[in-house]
Amino acid sequence: MRRSPATSTRSTLSGLTAKALGFKRAIAHGMWVKARVLGAVANRLPEAFAYDVQFTKPLFLPSTVHLATGQVDGGWDVAVRNAGSGTEHVVGTIRTLEEKH
Repeated sequence: MRRSPATSTRSTLSGLTAKALGFKRAIAHGMWVKARVLGAVANRLPEAFAYDVQFTKPLFLPSTVHLATGQVDGGWDVAVRNAGSGTEHVVGTIRTLEEKH
């Protein structure tokens, strides 16, 4: 498993918007987190792949998280976890797709 910090949050749901949606404070937008994961492993990806994630817990801001990646047969398993508690915020899979000729 490779670990690296995930930083530089720019896409958030502000405190007011997050509270209106039932959260206690600002959170990182899930699709932004998903994109950051993909960007972090982009240099290891094949031309054709499927990417699936599950959002398990809100990522409250500010937070320090780590991206864990593990190569498996056919692709990668990924997880974004709180650096202190280990709580998973996003878990996912990236799998190679066969190219059609």
